[in-house]
Amino acid sequence: MAGVVAVHPWEIALLDSQLQDEIYGADPDTWVASPYAPQGRARPVAGGYLLSGDWQYSTGTDHCQWIILGGIVMDPARSGGPPDVRYFILPRGATISTGARLEFRRNQVRAVQRVLFAVDKLFARAGSAAIWSTRPLERYWRDLRTAGTHICNVTDTVYPAWAGYQFDPSLRPTTFH
Repeated sequence: MAGVVAVHPWEIALLDSQLQDEIYGADPDTWVASPYAPQGRARPVAGGYLLSGDWQYSTGTDHCQWIILGGIVMDPARSGGPPDVRYFILPRGATISTGARLEFRRNQVRAVQRVLFAVDKLFARAGSAAIWSTRPLERYWRDLRTAGTHICNVTDTVYPAWAGYQFDPSLRPTTFH
């Protein structure tokens, strides 16, 4: 993790000194995360941009005080030419509570289990030809079954962590945050 976030002091040293002071002025050991892909959309507003979107996970995000997000500026006044891709450097906002994280994980696992159940029923009703490797259904079934075994989707760890937190808030599960 440190190796991933360690590139940012070098990168930020190439930027405006005012930004450097804002990020590192109070703490020179500040960590910065960087899901660079331009998955957000920004539109010009008075004094800056309004940025929104969903970015992929970036190693160290949970431990960083700042983040570099990629986005495309959507300006109706600008026409033609290549997309206006920019990086937006933002301080960390509100954190997600442990309870909210565990509820999200529980709901994710529940959704995955429902999908697996539906795919299993579909596969069973498709008959013996469904297992042929040349059939798309076989590939879908195999891929979903494989993804369903990922540790993030295993009910044996997620459900007890959520229930323990809900019924005994003094418990602080560390598996999912």
